[in-house]
Amino acid sequence: MAALRVFHLISSGGLYGAEAVVLNLVAALNRGGCAAALGVFDNRHQPHSEIADEAKRLGLQVQLIRCEGRVDWKTARRVREVLDGGRFEILHTHGYKADLYGWVAARSASARLAATAHNWTARTRSIRLYETLDRFALKHFDHVVAVSSPVASILRSSGVPEEKISVIANGIDWARFASASPVRLCGSSQQQSRLHVGLVGRLSREKGPDYFLRAARIVLDEFRGVSFVLVGGGPMKEDLVQMSRALAIDDHVVFAGVRRDMPEVYATMDVIVLASRDEGMPVALLEAFAARKAVVATAVGEVPNLVTDGETGLLVTPGDVSGLARAILRLLREADLRRRLGQNAADLVQQRYSADVMATRYLALYGELASQKVASREQRAQS
Repeated sequence: MAALRVFHLISSGGLYGAEAVVLNLVAALNRGGCAAALGVFDNRHQPHSEIADEAKRLGLQVQLIRCEGRVDWKTARRVREVLDGGRFEILHTHGYKADLYGWVAARSASARLAATAHNWTARTRSIRLYETLDRFALKHFDHVVAVSSPVASILRSSGVPEEKISVIANGIDWARFASASPVRLCGSSQQQSRLHVGLVGRLSREKGPDYFLRAARIVLDEFRGVSFVLVGGGPMKEDLVQMSRALAIDDHVVFAGVRRDMPEVYATMDVIVLASRDEGMPVALLEAFAARKAVVATAVGEVPNLVTDGETGLLVTPGDVSGLARAILRLLREADLRRRLGQNAADLVQQRYSADVMATRYLALYGELASQKVASREQRAQS
């Protein structure tokens, strides 16, 4: 039996959580006997080829699809041509732009249509509009995968039929993170000798980097031998730089930017903080687990199902800056606790959140969708 051919489609703003999931999934699907390829929008106004570059580095089949503007109907035609030319049986989209163009393309193509709903950020008025259109379009997909139960609830409330929804947890290539060595992140030897507390992710409101810096101010009043490292880029960076100066902590704060050596970055950290206001299923948390790092995380989205307080990390209430600071201080002062939480977290991610486990569940879904397509074709032939 020939391998199922699946085309994944994404519009990317950089190498962040959703991009990591897609890369892990496409690679694991190919290892599992599926012929999976990746399509990345080549957006004229906001070009970001990082995920395509990384896919090529990993040896994955990748294709750039030109998009000239926010509404470019030729893009849907280009997607359809890729589907028909590659004889793909399933189009799997990620994110509102890929969902909308994929929906239009699949209406005149023979491929079944699936999507993964990673989360909705509602960062700006225009994004909120696109995300509303996205949830409308998803009602017409053959199947929609939610990365967490809260995301699945949003899909149901948006009118996506229950029978079209499933929950599949994100997965990572945990072995890359388990065996990495530390790298130099900080400029001065004084900073390098300190303990490192890191926040990894897009520097945007939903990730709570402002909470992270305010908690840092409290921590530094009691524990000076620590650097706070923000890894990633995003729209809040300049505001955060100014905030660190206003809080008089800038000599203890490092903006490491976007990194391509994330396993090594995690290996350098002593504590990882997830200070988010909102989440689906954060990949950064799984990566920190795989790297055996002690984690402090806010109880949002799927996080409470990953972080068992006192066993695989420490949980705090979203927006509770003083509680966040207390949890960080506890981990900085208790090395044995850091080691125990990190090992428990690593055991969890290896057992339940590997890329291969994720891919196995998606392969089962693809098989069901392909069977539905055959049954539908036979039904039409008999009518």
